[in-house]
Amino acid sequence: MAQKNQKMYKKQFNSVVLLMKIRVQYKKLHTSLDEGKIGGEKMSIKKKLGLGMASAALGLSLVGGGTFAYFNDVDTINNKLANGTLDLAIKVAEEGTPINFDLANLKPGDSVSRMFKLDADGSLAIQKVLMELNANPADFKDALGSQTGDHNAMKDFLKQFHVTVLRGQIEPDPNNNIQVFKQSENGDAIATTTTLYDLWEANPLNGSGSLATKIKAPFYDTATDTINLTPTGLPVTPDDKDGVQITIKFHDDGTNQNRFQGDSAKFQFVLTATQYAGTSVAPGVDNGYLKGNEYIQQNGNGNVEGASQVIWSNEAKNISETGSETPVVPGTDVPGDN
Repeated sequence: MAQKNQKMYKKQFNSVVLLMKIRVQYKKLHTSLDEGKIGGEKMSIKKKLGLGMASAALGLSLVGGGTFAYFNDVDTINNKLANGTLDLAIKVAEEGTPINFDLANLKPGDSVSRMFKLDADGSLAIQKVLMELNANPADFKDALGSQTGDHNAMKDFLKQFHVTVLRGQIEPDPNNNIQVFKQSENGDAIATTTTLYDLWEANPLNGSGSLATKIKAPFYDTATDTINLTPTGLPVTPDDKDGVQITIKFHDDGTNQNRFQGDSAKFQFVLTATQYAGTSVAPGVDNGYLKGNEYIQQNGNGNVEGASQVIWSNEAKNISETGSETPVVPGTDVPGDN
């Protein structure tokens, strides 16, 4: 260490000597510039300026080349951000039962039901599950049109099928569950004014139809003009699954429907899950896993079902480290967030 300090002091001494020499030469140079000559010869203004700039540059370069010691201390803040996952799972209501419609040889009056469960399988609670119907007209088959000359379009075919959607228990039944669509005046379980075509046309990809007059208020999403199957949200915690039953009926209108014999179409129910709005976490909240994002958020005020007083707090801990499962629920009324 003593040898290292000796070398450093020697460098500093040499730098001081060098600066003193530069100062003497710089003074002589400026004296010559003031007299307007170097080596007895008169100089032009252009030469004077050039030499002045050169001398300034030389001084700066020599000063910059010197070595000076100083104290220094560097510290860092290590950070890590990890996003949660939004994962909607569509599960069978009962083992071995199908959840999709893939049927042939139907006749007017036939109806088919399918049941399934909606579950939040990720780490983030789901606010909405929006359901739309999509179908490609290119996949429609008009079986008899080429023979009879009475051609059907896909929309004509889809209009023959009436739709009922029930939301409620894992095994829905009309007595204990909620109708998504408005019913006809006579209370028929089939919503006579809602067809597969209505759902298809309401999809912005296909048409400009609206479902505003067909869907009951809790299930109508005004922002997208479509069905929201989870108007109260779908939490990760507590583990809660919503049951859905869809019934499709080939409507018998009492007239000759022979023109639809052999026709077929492919269609998809597209279910889109969305997250809750982002929230602000107060500076005093500890680092770790944000447990509150697993819960249903109501009205953006930090309240959840069964835990109306729970909000973001510094009790939020990483469960893997503490074992705590204290719910920490996001909202706009956050401590310290002004």
